[in-house]
Amino acid sequence: MIALACRIGKDHSSERALDLYIFDDQHAAKVYSPAHEGNTAEVEKALRAMYEFSREKGQQWIDLRPAPNSKWIHVDLGKAPEASE
Repeated sequence: MIALACRIGKDHSSERALDLYIFDDQHAAKVYSPAHEGNTAEVEKALRAMYEFSREKGQQWIDLRPAPNSKWIHVDLGKAPEASE
């Protein structure tokens, strides 16, 4: 998941910021609310990783969990990817 998130970050590095949510269920990905409004327990459990980079903050990170009921793991990925044209 870290490699996937970093690749997508690199592919979209021309953006000022990027938030990426990775799910293990297509339906959950379609109905998920980042504000958690109306999310069922099943939808919340399907969220497996959240990646973000921010030029303003100058950083990138990912929170992930290896299994639906496991605790979140925070990984600091250092500086935001270099901006591309």
